[in-house]
Amino acid sequence: MVLYLSQSDQITSFSPDCSNEYSCRVGQAVIVNDDRWNGGTPQWLAAGGTMDRYRVMVINHEVGHRLGHMDNEPFCSAPGQPAPLMQEQSMNLGGCTTNEWPTDVELWISQ
Repeated sequence: MVLYLSQSDQITSFSPDCSNEYSCRVGQAVIVNDDRWNGGTPQWLAAGGTMDRYRVMVINHEVGHRLGHMDNEPFCSAPGQPAPLMQEQSMNLGGCTTNEWPTDVELWISQ
């Protein structure tokens, strides 16, 4: 796995399926959008999230894709509860609180 910090106008050069607005994962590459790295998103910040926590969330979220997790697998159980890591928190928290770590239901444990 390689982690890239990419200028927003270069993100689609990794794949046309990526957006210049957000971060992306393509194959072995985890691409973090430099605009988001430096400014977060209005949704995250309006929900009380900090830039330090946003940076942890975006890396954990995109690495989660690399590990096989999909966007919006689980949603928070009720408004005011922590958002699951794989919820697209950069776009919409849907009443959930910001969260940069996997929730218990997102942890994959081998038996």
